[in-house]
Amino acid sequence: MASKQTAQWEIEALLQNVGGAKRDQTPGSADSYGVPPRKTQPYDFRRPSRFSKEHFRVLQTVYEMFARHLGSSLSSYLRLNARIQMRSVEQATFDEFVEQLPNPTVIYVLRMPPLEGPVLMELNQAPTLAAIDRLCGGPGSASDHDRELTEIERSLLQPLGRHLLRATSDAWNAVVPIKPTVEDVILNPRAVRAAGPNEIVALLVLELAIGEVTGPISICLPYVALEPILGQLHTQVWNAEQHRDEQARADEQIRGRLQEVALELSVELGQIDLPTSSVLSLREGDVLRLGTSARGELVLYIADLPLFRCRPGLSAGNLAVQISG
Repeated sequence: MASKQTAQWEIEALLQNVGGAKRDQTPGSADSYGVPPRKTQPYDFRRPSRFSKEHFRVLQTVYEMFARHLGSSLSSYLRLNARIQMRSVEQATFDEFVEQLPNPTVIYVLRMPPLEGPVLMELNQAPTLAAIDRLCGGPGSASDHDRELTEIERSLLQPLGRHLLRATSDAWNAVVPIKPTVEDVILNPRAVRAAGPNEIVALLVLELAIGEVTGPISICLPYVALEPILGQLHTQVWNAEQHRDEQARADEQIRGRLQEVALELSVELGQIDLPTSSVLSLREGDVLRLGTSARGELVLYIADLPLFRCRPGLSAGNLAVQISG
């Protein structure tokens, strides 16, 4: 069997090609076999990602509905244009949420069973004071929004809270029925103790405009509060729930329309069989003996269907019947 010895120049060329391949292979480029490298992304083990993109999409949809309901409700209540728009949805820690809040501000602590634990909704003081000014008969302005609220202004936070609860309930009902309540109203963000400082939360920021005054609404949803319903925060579940909700509304509209349909009611006094010759010989003043006694029950027809038994009588001088069965 013949064998061939590799020449020295062939060995040097082979080593040079191997070395060149190694030198040309830079991070992010394909290897010598043409296989593209794997894409990597940083991961902070101190802040694990608890929420998926699917969760954020559903939460954004829920609170976009919340914005529409609340904007419409406040516009009607204040008789002033109120606009609310979604700004951002992200994951943060509870401490980061508290640190970004101004002081003073208005924080509603909500209970939203079956969600576990409190949910926080912060209203910037500028649009809040604009709403209070409007309720007090003003034009809806907030000239000094860095001051402390007076006792009268604090009392007006309760009717505003009812509109927040109604909009929250309407928005969440497409995912899970809830009955939110206001547990407390806090004006100093440093006094909030709803979760641990490093607890993961979903942070949603919306922009509220009352007339010409604007400011953010920050909604803090702790992971532990959402954990019991995380399985329902998926697009498929959302679409199914939304379809059922739309079907229920359609059924309700159909029932409402049917309630307005006019139906003909008639009462049958009795029956008698006569030959044709007798019918042709009937004259004015003839008396026919029916098969129903004077004290017997009559039949009430609705749209030609016999549905009730009744007794004849008078009501306010008019002929009437009383349903008996």
